Amino acid sequence: MTDPVVAAIEALFLEPTLGIPILITVWALLAWVLWPPATSERRPGALRKSWFPPEADLPSRVYFALADGHYSRVLSALAQRLDEAVRSRYHLSLYRLPVTRWGARRRGVPEAPALRRVLRGISSLHARALERESRFYVRWRFWRTPEFDEDDFLLRVDGALNAAGGWIRQLEGTR
Repeated sequence: MTDPVVAAIEALFLEPTLGIPILITVWALLAWVLWPPATSERRPGALRKSWFPPEADLPSRVYFALADGHYSRVLSALAQRLDEAVRSRYHLSLYRLPVTRWGARRRGVPEAPALRRVLRGISSLHARALERESRFYVRWRFWRTPEFDEDDFLLRVDGALNAAGGWIRQLEGTR
């Protein structure tokens, strides 16, 4: 005679409505972890075989991050540069800008709502870029083609770069 606990577990896993889907899901996850799908990583060209990109120079970091498809680095550098421009102009961090229009007028930062909106856009794109650059990327909008998703993402990154670039030029007075 078998143990009632073992019999209950066997009955749970062999039940067609709950147990079999659980077993299939566990098997699929195990297969995904043991044999991950081939990723099409962009390899550096022949020019960069014996040296690595500099870490201190911001334009070089952005250039190599764009060339390698690491948009999260580009977006974090963009947020850092916008924060520096706001700090130099208003002596206030971009992350500490007033939330209300009244507070923005009182602190002397009338552009605070627009700057916070740009920062929210950069932050959301940064999270999406980190998702896309992770080892296991799940495309939630599976009904769209990967090319369409890539184009949509790049258009959003381009929009964020243009919006933040306009603010940086305006805050630094380099129009």
